[in-house]
Amino acid sequence: MPPEAFVVEAADLYRRLSRIAFSLCGDRGLAEDCAQEALARGWLRVERGRPLDSHEAWTTRVALNWCRSQMRRQGAESRAMKRLPPPERFDRSSDLTAGISQGAVKNALFHGRATLAVRLRTDDPPADPVHATKRKDSR
Repeated sequence: MPPEAFVVEAADLYRRLSRIAFSLCGDRGLAEDCAQEALARGWLRVERGRPLDSHEAWTTRVALNWCRSQMRRQGAESRAMKRLPPPERFDRSSDLTAGISQGAVKNALFHGRATLAVRLRTDDPPADPVHATKRKDSR
């Protein structure tokens, strides 16, 4: 099948693939992602001149495999998150961040960015709004 024919067929195929994937996973976003992934892979295959006997059968299989893979991944992530300890509460009203004042954090970030800029050999040093304001005011 020439690539042009695949493009014409893709719009209808997308709707069918989305419905089929949705029936498996029950998640519209995931189903649409699966349909898009299958069509993208089908397009690459057709564009490279690798024929498909049935675009619908091939893309359906790819969409369902991708859907199952994503569902397994989501399940593994969910199980991993359950094994993690609960996050520590952070008191946003406090002036301290992990025992360090905000000024010390800003200072460390400024110097860290400056060091990184030198190591990456960029010509533009990081902007320091505190010192830049003081320099402008002192002129």
